[in-house]
Amino acid sequence: YYVSAYIYEYEGVYGKAKEALEQCIEIAQQEQMYRELCMSWNFYNHTLIMLDDLKNAEKHARESIQLAITHQPADDLLYCQCLYILASVQIELSLFADALDNISKINQYAIVQLNNNEHSHFMYLIATYELRTGDLQQAIIYFHKAEEIALILNNHLMLKNTAQHLVEIYKNIYILP
Repeated sequence: YYVSAYIYEYEGVYGKAKEALEQCIEIAQQEQMYRELCMSWNFYNHTLIMLDDLKNAEKHARESIQLAITHQPADDLLYCQCLYILASVQIELSLFADALDNISKINQYAIVQLNNNEHSHFMYLIATYELRTGDLQQAIIYFHKAEEIALILNNHLMLKNTAQHLVEIYKNIYILP
């Protein structure tokens, strides 16, 4: 189901991705697979963001953080990924102070700097924050940093997302139709 959800998301079919992830969540809960449960909730919450269901995404992101703290307390990577989703929702809800607080928390973990995939996502998160708070120049810098790492990792989804944001920024800067 998880792979199906990833494919659906890549194709922009978020309703189907959500359905597949609901199956992942159900199985992980039944089997008490807490790391997989948190990961599925994170992906589900990201899908809710894409569906503009921000209140539910925020609620479930907070629940996911509590699951990670309770059942996977030594897993810094998982905790950071949960915070990442919460910060993403907060950015979309214009809760910029809360988002910045969570970005600062994430930045305290070495795994974010040492793991290229996580570092790329962190740069993307900062870029999104800068974009939503109106600093287009900083957003461009951070989107390019995320893109550089994504190129190395051959992360097509990150490349697609950064390209879409950069195109929109450049259209706004140069006032293209």
